[in-house]
Amino acid sequence: IEDNIDANDVMTMLLQHEGHTVTSCFDGPSGLHAGLNHPFDVVLCDIGLPGMDGFQVVSAMRAALKAPYPSFIATTGYNADGQMDQASEAGFDHYLVKPLSLASLTRIIGAHAMELRAAVSGRRDAATALRPKK
Repeated sequence: IEDNIDANDVMTMLLQHEGHTVTSCFDGPSGLHAGLNHPFDVVLCDIGLPGMDGFQVVSAMRAALKAPYPSFIATTGYNADGQMDQASEAGFDHYLVKPLSLASLTRIIGAHAMELRAAVSGRRDAATALRPKK
């Protein structure tokens, strides 16, 4: 969720080049709507957005969604004291200051993908263990 069209386009192209499926939103309300209606693994969200700021968007998503949650990554030009704490309180898992490092971003996304695979594998193991024997 990024209101700067050029930054949004560049990030979309880079992530698609890395093999990710990307849905782009350009303001807080449309980002919230997309997040509540699609099962995303990762949500990149700018802090300064029109309509709703990133803190409000992620806080609302966390309140409405059930675990496992997507990994919420703040992508922001803000680096003021207290900003990172505010992002954490709103529900962000990571806080990246622009300009973004593609290496840092892909490392975070890759780590989250591994966590999701482990969670899914654990659920499959648990489901198999609970199945009655024939």
